[in-house]
Amino acid sequence: MVEVDSDLIRRVGTIVVDSISSCAIEVREIIAAGLGAEDMIEVGRLAEEREITMKK
Repeated sequence: MVEVDSDLIRRVGTIVVDSISSCAIEVREIIAAGLGAEDMIEVGRLAEEREITMKK
């Protein structure tokens, strides 16, 4: 089952995921789009970066 078109995934800058290691090997759409770990950020890390930015 394809949930998101691979062409759409390729057009975005960064994909927000729950687990980079899992998505890099299990999510067919990300694999088919040719994306790797460097194209993803974990939601927890995104929240940490936002918190740091807000404190400045």
